[in-house]
Amino acid sequence: MDIINLSLGSTQESAALRQAVDKAYANGVVVAAAAGNSGTQDDSGDTVVFPAKYPSAIAVAASDKNNQRGTFSSTGEAIEVSAPGVQVLSTYLGNGYVRMKGTSMAAPFVAGNHALYREKYPQAGAAELRKLLQENTVDLVPAGKDSLYGYGLIQAPEKVNIDPEPMTPTEPDVPDQVVPVQPIAQPQPVAPSPQAVEKAVPKQKKTTAPKNFKKNYRHRGSFNLE
Repeated sequence: MDIINLSLGSTQESAALRQAVDKAYANGVVVAAAAGNSGTQDDSGDTVVFPAKYPSAIAVAASDKNNQRGTFSSTGEAIEVSAPGVQVLSTYLGNGYVRMKGTSMAAPFVAGNHALYREKYPQAGAAELRKLLQENTVDLVPAGKDSLYGYGLIQAPEKVNIDPEPMTPTEPDVPDQVVPVQPIAQPQPVAPSPQAVEKAVPKQKKTTAPKNFKKNYRHRGSFNLE
């Protein structure tokens, strides 16, 4: 797996979710996450939800056809880039299509962009692909990285100037050397000597059955002596 899209979010932080996202990113997986739909009309406040708020995830804001922030799109320092998220044509229940809005519609554009970058640079790490995404955006007002659009509106790789030189692959982690463990020899059974057997088993005295001994089958489990 190279790319994960998370069109979901919560205002409550989860240690398990953060651990999963951090682990994915550490293993070279790009994680695109919806920033949230709790933005204010005056563009103020930090309303980015989790997991988009985690540093290992790319928080994606939503913009409209005029390159303006969707009025619902969450804002905050964690916003990294923006993508189309208003009136996006999408599949829907009942084998139909419908136009939808939300940062959940914007995040898949970023995931798709990364898929194209990954195809061009199959050996690149997640951090390298993320840098490509940040550097190849259209900066929107206000200038520079901001809490509304992040670095700006993403651009398809075919429309940006990408260095034709292949990226240098990062060295893979070398696992610790495994030292084989020799199996423990199973103890072999030792046959006892005849003298030991003779001492261990005491000699039994001979017994003589009494005369006139008969079984009486009329009384089950009992004997009569006559």
